[in-house]
Amino acid sequence: MSAMNAEKLAEVYVKIREARRELAKKDEELKAQLDVITEQLLEICKDQGATTIRTQHGTISRRANKHYWTSDWDSFFRFIKEHDAFSLMQRRINNNNMAQFLEENPNLHPPGLQADIKLNYRDWETDRKSTRLNSSHEFVSRMPSSA
Repeated sequence: MSAMNAEKLAEVYVKIREARRELAKKDEELKAQLDVITEQLLEICKDQGATTIRTQHGTISRRANKHYWTSDWDSFFRFIKEHDAFSLMQRRINNNNMAQFLEENPNLHPPGLQADIKLNYRDWETDRKSTRLNSSHEFVSRMPSSA
């Protein structure tokens, strides 16, 4: 009986995955249309010398967003340390580097470190000759920092 349930569940899973792919394609098309319209709206603001324009459908706002990056991480990190400017960095852990660190240093455990264990259901598309993995669904289980 469980094999029949697994068969049906796999069938439903594949149908949902395909529906999501179709929605993703449509979403990309809509994003492209929005990009064109956004450029036109920004041009209207520029032509009128305005940073905002009110319409009956909402307010159009033209502003500059800055994005920062570095091409020299070693020098940048030294700068951060020298100036005690750690607030300039985002607060997240590089998962691959942490896993490697913990593997190489099994007796060291950074204070406050938390971990998730994700169990994956994966399926292979049968209509492709390729054996690449093409889909996954994650189930998250919390693991306490002491684990």
